[in-house]
Amino acid sequence: MIGIVTTKESRRKAGLSRRLSALQDAALPTCAMPGCRRPTMAAAGVGFADLHCQYHVQHKARHGSHWCPPVNRRAKGCHLSR
Repeated sequence: MIGIVTTKESRRKAGLSRRLSALQDAALPTCAMPGCRRPTMAAAGVGFADLHCQYHVQHKARHGSHWCPPVNRRAKGCHLSR
């Protein structure tokens, strides 16, 4: 049973590393955000995001947008509609 799990795990890891190396060749060299000169996650070899750097991917995870600043807690409604 353990041998089967190890084989599946090694195939999964091999597949992920193939996908990551393929993305490194096809990814943009720098982040797509205006003014950002950081390498994309795929170009840096640290993730699968082929358009944005790690900073902007984490910003989107925290705030819901790659570029929009955080919402003021006192503001009501959508801050993008202003």
